[in-house]
Amino acid sequence: MIKKILLIVIMLGLVGCKKENEKKRPEKTINRVDTPKTVVQKPIKEEKIIFNNDNKIYKIMDVDTKPEFIGGEFKFHAFIKKNYVRTERIVKNEASGGIFPRFIIEKDGSLSDIEVMRDFGYGSGEELVRVLKLCPAWKPAIKNGQPVRCLYSFPYYVLLNDN
Repeated sequence: MIKKILLIVIMLGLVGCKKENEKKRPEKTINRVDTPKTVVQKPIKEEKIIFNNDNKIYKIMDVDTKPEFIGGEFKFHAFIKKNYVRTERIVKNEASGGIFPRFIIEKDGSLSDIEVMRDFGYGSGEELVRVLKLCPAWKPAIKNGQPVRCLYSFPYYVLLNDN
């Protein structure tokens, strides 16, 4: 019986303490305003903008932005197909094959140093050089935010039934 009384007294004491703690805690209305923390910044190093006055020729994999024919690759091939005229020797010999030109796209987008690395003969390479000289300006390659000279090559195929 003493155990029961002790147990009841302890429980009443705990409940009483809990109620006293609840009474002592005033309800707080939190109006939190997040103030930005002050972050100490390291001094910014001044970078000099260097305009690319060199005439270095970059490979296409070494530039940040590749050169692009205005209108895209599809329009470039359409331009070549429209202007490429198969020579009489190609037609007479029913020749077909690949032509592999290489040229430099200058900083202003113009083409220079146009050469044919390989062709299938019959004047096929010379005709493609003629067409590339007619080509409008490209968007030049970009490296470090500056236009640069870039080496460009592509294959062009002349087919027998190509009109």
